[in-house]
Amino acid sequence: MFIMYVLLILMILLLVAAIVYVGLRAIRWLRTMFDFRRTYVLWIVLVLLPLLFVVGDFLPASGFARAVTLTGGVSIGLFLYALLFTAAADLLALLLRLTPLSRRPAFRSRKTLRVVGCAVLALSVCVSVYGVVNAATIDRTTYSVSFENGADDGMRIALISDLHLGSEIGSAQMCRVVEEVNACEADIVVIAGDVFNAEVEDCCDLDETAAELRRIKSRLGVYAVLGNHDPSPEYPPLQAFFESAGIRLLNDETVAFSGFTLVGRAESAPIHGDVSEGRKSLEELLAGADRSKPVIVIDHRPAGVDEAVAFGADLIMCGHTHRGQIFPANLIAAWTHGAGRNYGHTVEGNTDVIVTSGVGYWGPPMRTASDAEVVLIQTDLQG
Repeated sequence: MFIMYVLLILMILLLVAAIVYVGLRAIRWLRTMFDFRRTYVLWIVLVLLPLLFVVGDFLPASGFARAVTLTGGVSIGLFLYALLFTAAADLLALLLRLTPLSRRPAFRSRKTLRVVGCAVLALSVCVSVYGVVNAATIDRTTYSVSFENGADDGMRIALISDLHLGSEIGSAQMCRVVEEVNACEADIVVIAGDVFNAEVEDCCDLDETAAELRRIKSRLGVYAVLGNHDPSPEYPPLQAFFESAGIRLLNDETVAFSGFTLVGRAESAPIHGDVSEGRKSLEELLAGADRSKPVIVIDHRPAGVDEAVAFGADLIMCGHTHRGQIFPANLIAAWTHGAGRNYGHTVEGNTDVIVTSGVGYWGPPMRTASDAEVVLIQTDLQG
């Protein structure tokens, strides 16, 4: 807990430094175009707009609260790219100082500064707009998986993850997700955690969202596990939502089908819940299962891959990483999780590992480094 507080303080200090840095550069740029003296207006905008992201969480769940939160989230994303492009421009100027170009009058002219400032703003806006549009666009990614005891009439699995329902995401995004899921014509649909972003009550259109998810069509049903952002599995509103949405929650539980065994893992480190007793091992969960059948595991975090591989599971499906979601967070995610555990389809030992980038987003409502996707897994399983 102490380390978390230290990291929080460091993040706040970095944010303040970034605001001051961008603010000073913006004032200098604005003064190349007109006599800009009311600098306090700029400072108020730079501070208040990102704060709306936090303010929205304290408002009663409503369309207005969602608009406030989304405005703050977009502002944070826009500010991030303004910071990155401003820093890149300053770095380029610093490097040019080492060349003969720095002796030209145009290098230090107001016109050059004005053009560079306009370019930074235009690039920041364009990248942010792309990120917002891309986050609302649901793609499909297809993988093929073969099993030792497979059948010719294979089964299709639709995998989604990281819905992050709440103050930002609701029925509109789920409508797009369900349309793509149904287009897959899957035999079974699995949700690999982070169904909610925090509290169930934060979703202002909860009933409409449940109705959208209830439209999912599959022969064998819809199964979900929880992620680190989800409430406790014992939380009554969460249970009521899953029942209303027609989703079966698997919390360290197994389901035996005619051709395979499905295992839904409990979240190992929930933010809002408590796993003080620890989750069961795969050996415990599958003690009475028919081990001749393929074992398919749903686990929110890729951290569970090691146990699945050691156990000899045939397939494990994960989410959590978002594939970084926005640049430069994608670089951090790739470094933290490793190439094979951050995104995509890999094979470790006898286990197929699939990590999806998810269908929602966390923080800024943008995806500039990854896509929102429904994963279709074509197998040779007999359902």
